[in-house]
Amino acid sequence: MGVYINFAHRTFAWDNDAAGKAAVHCVIVGFAHFCKEEKYIFDYPNVKGEP
Repeated sequence: MGVYINFAHRTFAWDNDAAGKAAVHCVIVGFAHFCKEEKYIFDYPNVKGEP
């Protein structure tokens, strides 16, 4: 299909300022129709840490 993964973020906690917050964990995957030579995976020491 010609789709490539060029970067990804492992699971991390997402937070907002709303009252009654939901517990949300996110994973981001960067897809494209081109392949980058350098690929990145952003890792976190824990789900609430900085990458």
